[in-house]
Amino acid sequence: MNAKRLLYTIWFMTKEEMRLHSAMIGKVGFFFFPVMIFFISFVLSVISPVLLLKIGYVRTLTIIHGVVILYGLGVGGLALAGKEMVERRFGDVALLIQTPSLLPIHYRETFLAFYFKDLIYYLLLSIIPLDIGLVISIPLSHFAISSVLHLSLSILLSFLFSISLSFLISAILTRSKYVGGAVLALFLLSVILALLGFLPLETIFPSVKYQFSHAPTQAIISFLFFILFSVLSAPFVQVRFSSTSEKISGRYQDELKRFAKFSDVPLVPKEMLDMKRSRAIFPMVGSFVVPLLFTYGTIWVIKSALFDIGANTLFYSAMIGFFGMTVYSWQNNIDNLASFQTLPITVPQVIKVKLRLFFILTISISFAFVFIVSIIEKSFLMLPFALLVTLVSLSYTAITTAYLTGLKTNIYLFDAKVLAKFNLMVSIPLTLLCAFSMLLDKIFFVSILILFLISISMLIAAFVMYKRIDDKWLGCSFA
Repeated sequence: MNAKRLLYTIWFMTKEEMRLHSAMIGKVGFFFFPVMIFFISFVLSVISPVLLLKIGYVRTLTIIHGVVILYGLGVGGLALAGKEMVERRFGDVALLIQTPSLLPIHYRETFLAFYFKDLIYYLLLSIIPLDIGLVISIPLSHFAISSVLHLSLSILLSFLFSISLSFLISAILTRSKYVGGAVLALFLLSVILALLGFLPLETIFPSVKYQFSHAPTQAIISFLFFILFSVLSAPFVQVRFSSTSEKISGRYQDELKRFAKFSDVPLVPKEMLDMKRSRAIFPMVGSFVVPLLFTYGTIWVIKSALFDIGANTLFYSAMIGFFGMTVYSWQNNIDNLASFQTLPITVPQVIKVKLRLFFILTISISFAFVFIVSIIEKSFLMLPFALLVTLVSLSYTAITTAYLTGLKTNIYLFDAKVLAKFNLMVSIPLTLLCAFSMLLDKIFFVSILILFLISISMLIAAFVMYKRIDDKWLGCSFA
């Protein structure tokens, strides 16, 4: 492997990434994202003395590292993403990772360059602005410079460790789903044991041990693991170009009969048939169910091992709204809609079809989840109101996401302006629902009244936005 050529490839891939995102969301939106990360880091750092008093030093640092580690694990599935980019076409976009099919360069080299490019990208756009926010806040937070620099370094090491580990696991998955799945299951089991207190978190992540022990050897070990995982990942990546055919049951006429009540919108059965044929329903539902179960499990662990945060059935009903956006995002990820440009349909029509399917997929699951939680928490009297809050939070989140992002959710949510609007319009009301649901034990009637007023306000806002989808997206292109 030619080191000079690898560095050139990384450089050009980094420029390619910046151009792609700048073309999609504009240069202002692209560069505003790290500014927003810096601002959030700065504000949290300034108020951190209060948080430390309320939550505790060890717990606060553990939460910070936990968030960074989850972030690294989330963005680290780069081998699977890169494999997808190589084996499939994305319209008229040609990427540098595809060059080995034309030029004398090995796929392992381009994958390694792709990995380091994304590593640089995420460092520049998120981790480094976060660390800068910590350092700049020193005059206001009054923390020692050495402590802040130590925390910044340990956060960087946690991110490097987690993203490289995730990349290694995803690279193994490209060769064997069983081996990769076993490695992933073993790692997740270790994390669960650590959360339950059976295994110290420091034994899994040397960067966390470095945070608390200040031992330079732990920092070196963490960085060596990052190098090891990164070097081992590239040889595991496997790209296969093969032509496969498969017979899948299901006809449009069958789906049309099942969705007879939507006969005025023939796109509904068509979209459902597409989801079945692409086998997207399972990961789509999984992206909704798994976070719900993880949230409940995490809160249960905190409640059992540490303290009761006051989470009840209404709290989980409000939390459902936070995860609704992932399903709508998945719906817009199945097909390339450019071909719709030749059909006598409009963007608002397709948006509303996807919203109908969203409710078909999520309502029954959400109601079942809330019903089971009410049984576990023994709060049957609150079940009717909890179901109402569930319906409100789901409807509001889905319609707000559709109104702001249309059919390009994964693109527009990287636009800082759209992301800021989304956070203001979605996070604030859902957070208020969660907060007042946790106050039921203290101010029951006041909390119920406020929750009811917030729910009604959200329903009205959702109705208004749904009506305005036509005005906002009519005339827009599918391409």
